[in-house]
Amino acid sequence: MSATCIRRNRRGKRRIDAIEDSFSIVRMTISNWERLGKLSTTLYSLTLLMELELVGCPKLISVVRSNLPSNLKVLGISCCKNLQCLLLDEGEDVDSNNACVLQKLDIVSCESLKRINRSELPSTLKTLKIHKCPKLESISQEIQDNSSLETIVISNCDMFKGLPQGLNNLKHCNCIWISSNCSNLISLAVSGLPSANLEVLRLCSCRRLQALRGNMHSLNALKELEISDCPNVTSILEEGIPTHLTSLRIGGPNIWKAILERDLHTLTCLKSLSISNGCPDVVSFPQDEIGVTLPSSLTHLCISDFPKLESL
Repeated sequence: MSATCIRRNRRGKRRIDAIEDSFSIVRMTISNWERLGKLSTTLYSLTLLMELELVGCPKLISVVRSNLPSNLKVLGISCCKNLQCLLLDEGEDVDSNNACVLQKLDIVSCESLKRINRSELPSTLKTLKIHKCPKLESISQEIQDNSSLETIVISNCDMFKGLPQGLNNLKHCNCIWISSNCSNLISLAVSGLPSANLEVLRLCSCRRLQALRGNMHSLNALKELEISDCPNVTSILEEGIPTHLTSLRIGGPNIWKAILERDLHTLTCLKSLSISNGCPDVVSFPQDEIGVTLPSSLTHLCISDFPKLESL
């Protein structure tokens, strides 16, 4: 049995090339199939298929787990403008012995996507990246305690409201990055942030974000922290920030002032410091009147948008 790879030639007509035996395919791209409304159940027979990419399939409305190959580990979906949901849990509709082994999910420019899962993300998922999905409201209701999730990156999702419950129980999560026009995000996670292994936390251009549940100071593994263009999150800094930071990027006068006046001297491991959009009246950095000095460990310093700054 042989599979076919369907592409379009320069005149826009389909060209069919015979390729290797279908059961040996490990990577597949389905691109610009205008009439593709759903994935064929025959994909499930591709037992060695580990990576699947769907690009530019305008009639694709949903992707369900029962149509995905049993050993699929990487799923990428982009420019499928009518895709509304992924159903990777499906509850009773899927045999419990057919466990989802998906490890990486990458979704880009799916303008109709509203949610990923009904209840929980697959426990095997390690990397979740979502970019330019303006109608996305939620990922799932909760995250399982045995989740393998390591990286969460969400950007340009205007309707996104918050991360699932159970985020604080993640044992392997080391990076959370939310940026660029997530304007409806008010609270990052009701249950709080994962404190065990979180090393990178970046929050950028979340202008309505008001608070982070849990104690920021308790994130003992945190190495990189960025908070920029989030004017309402100064309350998360009231009890201080982790002292083991090696990189700190902050933007906004209220945020950088609070850190400089109270926390900068405690950051004895800090190597990189970047400050932008500072107070327009500051003439010296650090300000002479508060008597703050930069950490001796610092090797990289970037300062921008201080229009009256005269001296370091």
